[in-house]
Amino acid sequence: NEGSLCGVQLFGNDPEVMAQAAVLALEYSGCDFIDLNMGCSVAKVLKQGAGAAMLGDVPNALEVARAMLQAAGPGRVGFKIRLGLDSQRHVWRDLSLRLQDLGAGWITLHPRTARQGFGGEAAHEVLAELKQALDIPLIASGDLFSARDGLRVLEQTGVDTVMYARGAMHGPAIFDDHLRLCR
Repeated sequence: NEGSLCGVQLFGNDPEVMAQAAVLALEYSGCDFIDLNMGCSVAKVLKQGAGAAMLGDVPNALEVARAMLQAAGPGRVGFKIRLGLDSQRHVWRDLSLRLQDLGAGWITLHPRTARQGFGGEAAHEVLAELKQALDIPLIASGDLFSARDGLRVLEQTGVDTVMYARGAMHGPAIFDDHLRLCR
């Protein structure tokens, strides 16, 4: 559709490779932006040192971010993160602010730790705190299984928008439902 945006989500932990991937993704996909997934808690991604494993090596995560931002240009790269690796190693606030300082276009926060995977409940109250600290858009993720869930999180936290992930996989009509409820 005219006026629609297209994005591609990548994962990886090597600054040079990810800078090249950013350029290739933008040149050959026809997409407008890139989202680096530093929040994936799937074992095969973690074993590669990518996804949420990057939260355990913040200096490298920032090097990857810097390389991708330089390669893609201003405002074209966002970062999906989690609270941290586990409850003793929360990095979400500091990392988000540092990514913003590097030129991130937005931050997506799934408010669980990597160790939690998809267990327990997402700590949506953290989203409101991070929204107050950031000057760039904040996107909420986690436990958004219906459009009503998404709208509730928007209202309660003040985030800019939501990312339907597992909710969309289980019910692709979630997007139509969201638009219908917003009218």
